Amino acid sequence: MLIANVIAMRSTQVGDYIYRVSQPSLAMGRVPGIKVVTVGVLSPHLGDVLRTADVAILHLLSEADVLPLMEARRQRGQVTVYEISDHFMAAHQGVGIRGWFSDPVNRANALALIHGADAVQVTGRGLADAFGEHNRQTVVFENQIESMGQPPREPGGTVRIGWAGSDGHTQDLIQIRGVIADACRRFPNATFSFMGNDQQFEQVFGAIPSAQKTYTRPGSLADYRRFLDTLDIGIAPMLSNPYNHCRSDVKFLEYAASGVVPVLQRITPYEQHAIHGKNAFLFRDATELGAILTEVISNAALRGAVSREAHAYVSTDRREDHHAAERVRFYASLATGAPADNLGDVPLHRLDPGSQTYDVETHPAETALVLGIEAEATGAPSAARARAFFDQAAALRPDYALAYFWRGRSHELRHEPEAANGFARAIEANPSSLRAFLHLARVQAPREPDVALATLDRGLAVSPRHAPFLEAQAQVHEDRGDLERARRLYQAARDASAFLGSATAGLGRVCSRLGRTAEALEAFRAAVASSPDDAVAHRMLAEQLFASGDVARASAHCVRALELDRHDATANALLPKLISALEKVP
Repeated sequence: MLIANVIAMRSTQVGDYIYRVSQPSLAMGRVPGIKVVTVGVLSPHLGDVLRTADVAILHLLSEADVLPLMEARRQRGQVTVYEISDHFMAAHQGVGIRGWFSDPVNRANALALIHGADAVQVTGRGLADAFGEHNRQTVVFENQIESMGQPPREPGGTVRIGWAGSDGHTQDLIQIRGVIADACRRFPNATFSFMGNDQQFEQVFGAIPSAQKTYTRPGSLADYRRFLDTLDIGIAPMLSNPYNHCRSDVKFLEYAASGVVPVLQRITPYEQHAIHGKNAFLFRDATELGAILTEVISNAALRGAVSREAHAYVSTDRREDHHAAERVRFYASLATGAPADNLGDVPLHRLDPGSQTYDVETHPAETALVLGIEAEATGAPSAARARAFFDQAAALRPDYALAYFWRGRSHELRHEPEAANGFARAIEANPSSLRAFLHLARVQAPREPDVALATLDRGLAVSPRHAPFLEAQAQVHEDRGDLERARRLYQAARDASAFLGSATAGLGRVCSRLGRTAEALEAFRAAVASSPDDAVAHRMLAEQLFASGDVARASAHCVRALELDRHDATANALLPKLISALEKVP
């Protein structure tokens, strides 16, 4: 059986790649008869891999162009599994909905892939609860450990407490910083070790005396493992919020596998396998954490017993090789097509002599494309350089649709008419490129609305219920003043994807202009519910509530809009009117 990982990740050093792609692939590649290949979404070989693989695992993707490839796979009896490793619909500082998934189209595309997949795999119970309704075949494949760290050490005189992680955990750490500082004050033999951002370290733990704290720069997984080898107690604070409830329990595994006593927040990821007082300690709040640290620092025998139990649990129950066959059996149970042929001339690089695990080699055209995207990201001064790289990519691989798409995108960002040619050439190279159809229609719409509508019709022939196409058609008709037709199309887009908040907001906007006040309010409320961090949705709801006489609720949503975007001119103009109206309320 040929299994393909499809990834958007550019770094192979991040935790998601190591625990969700690299380690499981190597383990499955050691199962007789299994071959695992990893390919990036930018690879010119992506189509060849997806046309061949028995099983394709889409790792938290939102690329619209994968949708028709997935449908073609289903028709051939091939299996597509979507992996969700984070709650990408939830807001969380530094991660989650911020960045890429703040775009409602990217969220809608991800959910379309989830709904269309043959199965969904998640990292734990939290994600299964959050996304299980989107695909009836949802399975939990927890993170595992590939190799154990050093065995538990004999307790010594100094007790080293530690934490390592990213900026996204700042608020988690702030809740317990006083407890850590107090423990160091009360126990001269206690020290605190931190691996991560140096500014975060000083911001959160600056009050701990210098003699009782150490700082380690971020590094590779091997560097992290060496850091863990210096600890006696590892802490894992996590505030109770939707994003954190959907994290994995990998911190527990990493501490336990390295002979470190895990001290963990009592939250969904840790409640299934961490047993308080046996293989870990669980705390609800800072008070409980303080009591636990007092006990564990004071009782060397207890530290030793819990670290040994935790190490034994991971060694016995959470090793990657012990679970590889389980994954393979699940994938095999879904497959209905004939076994895959080989990948032909797709160039592969073998990762381990003891495992049938391969990376698709990077094509020179892909390298040029990435250099162009990086140059484009720096802004206008690098536009010419970016376009030179895109042209180089197209010359190296004339059928490489992404080279033409990104050339068009560079012009689109600057409102230049050459954008249309880039997107049109991308469609010539890949007639199923949904993103190229959408962007071509967007650049056509201001001057040639009928041509834009025809382009969107061509796209809908590829994917009849692709919500962004329906929304774009609605926008064209709204701009032309055909509000009733726009209303129907916005409704169709909403029906196709309830999570495309911009389409739902558009429905509210045209309903308001049509005088359909109740429908407008319902649509704006739904838009805010699906996109809670969308300033425009909050502002439009505030405007409609104000027009309906609900000043108090209008004020709350106007304030929220300004919290999200303080430069929103309409919200800034609305706020004084709301304040004046509130002052007149008896």
